[in-house]
Parts: sequence; structure tokens; C-alpha cells
Amino acid sequence: MKLGSRFNVILVLILGISASPFPAHAAEGSAVTASSVQGLWLRPIGGGGEAGGQGGKEGFYLHEGGSLELVGIASMNGLTWKVEGNELILSTNTDRYPDPALVKYTVENLTDKTLVIKADDYLSGSYERDDPASSAALRQWRATMDKLYIDNASEYMKYVDGNAAQYKKTEKTLGPEKKGWEKRKLVLWTEDGKPVRLTFTEPDDAGRMKWETAVYYLGGQINFYKGPFSGYVFKNGRLVLEVDGDMKPASGVTGEDMKETGSAIEKRSAQYLALFDLGN
Repeated sequence: MKLGSRFNVILVLILGISASPFPAHAAEGSAVTASSVQGLWLRPIGGGGEAGGQGGKEGFYLHEGGSLELVGIASMNGLTWKVEGNELILSTNTDRYPDPALVKYTVENLTDKTLVIKADDYLSGSYERDDPASSAALRQWRATMDKLYIDNASEYMKYVDGNAAQYKKTEKTLGPEKKGWEKRKLVLWTEDGKPVRLTFTEPDDAGRMKWETAVYYLGGQINFYKGPFSGYVFKNGRLVLEVDGDMKPASGVTGEDMKETGSAIEKRSAQYLALFDLGN
């Protein structure tokens, strides 16, 4: 049984909120800068708007640092943003077409409260600034996406675990990492040469292999990383949500935390897959 694309989840980068919801903005008619356009921009969902918007609004959150979060839009994944001259450049992709697509929008109007961008693209139009700290639309959309991430990760793990017997299984045992420690055991399941599931034992402080971590892959990329006490949902090679041991969204996770944790997980995954002559 092949792995189906129906287990894909929507990528939304959930990053930390700036301490000040409204950074310094350019006055109307002045040059567009990253600091003037940064923030949360929403518009009402009118005729032709996408289903899935929360509170009747959709738009985007231009995070400090250049990450793009789409709000109320389920057909695309937000990736990055930047400003060049009088243009706002947004990078997105879709599950079907994962390569980043860049669209340059002419900023026709920018004030403290309004943003008008123009291009031959769905996101073209007029937006109003909202406060990320109190935005009901942002809060509801993130709750919707968190649930979707968790439901899909749970379903996918169940699917892979239930079909494990159909995958090729390979085992390896590593030497003790410290004197007196037990050996770490790795087990890899693959399909058509691509990783599907990887498990490896984890030591306690005394070196006893007391726990186990499981990594689930979809299309060769990490889909879910299930540690002994927490879990991490990935989408298109990026960490998008951290959960606790009960599969509830973890609190207090900053954007920088997400980047560092995601990078560490990908590095560890690649290190162990290389032992099986694979890479992700």
C-alpha cells in the first residue's frame, strides 16, 4: 500500500509575536520598508473568497525575520516575505507544487492602518492592520490549524504503524556512546528506497536505554517526530507545531525555538539515516 497524499497537512509557520504589535510605519506615500509593512494584515472574505477563513477574514502575517504566515487561506502555504523598493515579495507553495513561488506585489497604498497591494494574484487587494495579540481571526485560525496538524499526524502514525509489515525493515545497533552505557538500537522501515519510519532507543542519565523516539516520514521528508515526552509536526521539511506528550499544542514556544528545534531534529534524522545509506 502506497503512502497517499491525503495525509498531507497544511503548512503554517507559527512563530513568536513581536513584543510591540505595531512597529514604526511609513507614512502614506513614503518609501515602503520592512518595518513599515511588518505585521498582521486581514480583509473580509467576500465573493470568491476561500472557504476556511475564520471570523470572515483572511490575509497574512508578515513576521519579523521574514517568515510568512497565511491566515484563513487553506490552498497555499506561506513561506517568506521581503521588501524591495516599492514592492512586497511573497513566497508561497502548495502541497501539489512544493517549489516556492515568488509573487511581486506593487504597494499602492500603505498607512498605519491600511495596505493595498496589486498583482495578478489571489492575494492582491486591500487589507487592514490587526493586532496579533488580540486578533480573534488569527487565534481561531491557529486553533483550527493546530487541530488539523494533530489530527493528521495521529492518523498518519496510525496508518504507518498498521502497515509496518509491508515495509522493508532494517536494524542496526550502535556502540556504547559512553563507558558503561547500553548500546543504542535503530530500526528503519522503508518503501521503494525511502524512509517511512525510524525508531531509536534513548538513554536515561545512567545510560540505560529506557525510552524510544519514532520518526515518521512522508515522501522521504519528516512528517512527525515523536520523542519520549513531546512531539513535533513537520510540513514540507519545516517544523510547524510542537505538542506535549498528550498531543496538545505546547505553550511558550517562540519562533526562534521552532527554528532551532527543527534544525536539530533534521540534523539528527539525517545522521541516523546516513547509517542506512539514506538521506532525507
